[in-house]
Amino acid sequence: MTEVVNTAGWIQWSSSDPRTDQVTLAEYDNTGAGSKGTRASFASTLSKPIAITTVLGSSYASASWVDTAYIS
Repeated sequence: MTEVVNTAGWIQWSSSDPRTDQVTLAEYDNTGAGSKGTRASFASTLSKPIAITTVLGSSYASASWVDTAYIS
C-alpha cells in the first residue's frame, strides 16, 4: 500500500460510540508506507489470504459488479 492510505483509517472511528462488535478489520501481508501506523484495537492480522468465495459467495464470477480481471 502506498502513502495514499491514511493511517487514521486504521483507528477506531468514534471513541464515544465505537459499535465495533460486528466489525471485521483484518489484513494479510500488507507492506509499504500506507501499511505503517497504529491499527484499531479490534484489528487482526491474517496468517493466510481469505478466499474470494468466502467474501462474495460462490456465484461471484457471474455478478456484473465484480471485475474478475483482478482475481488470481
